Amino acid sequence: MEQADKQVVQLLQSQNRRLMLQNGLLLAAVILIGCLFFLWNGSASNLEPQMEETLERVQEFSMSMNELTRQLNDAEMVNNLKRAIEDVQIVAANLDSISSQFAGMDLASQIEELSAVVKNTGEALSGAAQGIAEVDLEGLSQAIQDLETFISPLAVLAGAGG
Repeated sequence: MEQADKQVVQLLQSQNRRLMLQNGLLLAAVILIGCLFFLWNGSASNLEPQMEETLERVQEFSMSMNELTRQLNDAEMVNNLKRAIEDVQIVAANLDSISSQFAGMDLASQIEELSAVVKNTGEALSGAAQGIAEVDLEGLSQAIQDLETFISPLAVLAGAGG
């Protein structure tokens, strides 16, 4: 794992150097462009607002680059990046394992079996629904009323005796 850590640190250092170089080149290019505009127009008063805006943007970019550089040099950031890389490696290994498990499965036959089970369940539910529909609800209601009529006096006797 130490070799991976060294590689991450080297990558971050390389990125830091690249960002600092880009920042310097960008600043030099802006200054050069400003000088060319000044010479081309011959009037600094026309370019002054544009130059100020451009310089503000360069300063904002420079501050952003400095923040990135600070973050790249931050040990906690490097550790977080290492953990993220390790997590990605674990996920990749898990994906390999899952895909190899899927490769050994016959999904078509399992889907057919599931389809047959769903069809049989649907048929059973249909039969049950038909049986419920055939129940004589009026007769059932009458039987419940008759039972209630029969049990009411017994309930009164049981309540009076207790």
